[in-house]
Amino acid sequence: MVAAQLKISPKFGDLEGNYRVYFFNALYDHFNSEDTFSENGWGVGVSFDQQVTQCLGLFARVAYSDEDAYDVDWFWSAGANLKGLIPSRPDDELGIGIAGVKGHIEPDNDGTEFHAEAYYRIALNEHLALTPDFQWVVNPLGNEDNDAVFAGMIRVELSF
Repeated sequence: MVAAQLKISPKFGDLEGNYRVYFFNALYDHFNSEDTFSENGWGVGVSFDQQVTQCLGLFARVAYSDEDAYDVDWFWSAGANLKGLIPSRPDDELGIGIAGVKGHIEPDNDGTEFHAEAYYRIALNEHLALTPDFQWVVNPLGNEDNDAVFAGMIRVELSF
């Protein structure tokens, strides 16, 4: 596999941002779920993360991959994170996001699968955080006949 990424990380005052453009080429044989053969699979994408204020950050991403090699050719996402909503908890973070993946496998799975996510990262101290996360998936596998899926989880983050 060959991959490359160009990243620019400007600061506007104290507000940080990360802007990326990337490319990959997987140099091995691929078979997708339709048993279509491709000698390699490639993809491109862009990613933007920017602090808008000390408390608000925004992100957006879009990517395309070779439809001859992969079942999903388009991906997009956007969202925001808010820090310090509770004055006594400046390191906590609330995040929300939406995303979509567009498949092309005919006839049933050629729609867009949509995702919505919300989390709240609870910073217990500088080394430990807990993050309850909730996700809702509509049109799973790009098939409108599939029932929506709801998932909840808790992430434990240890930093040393």
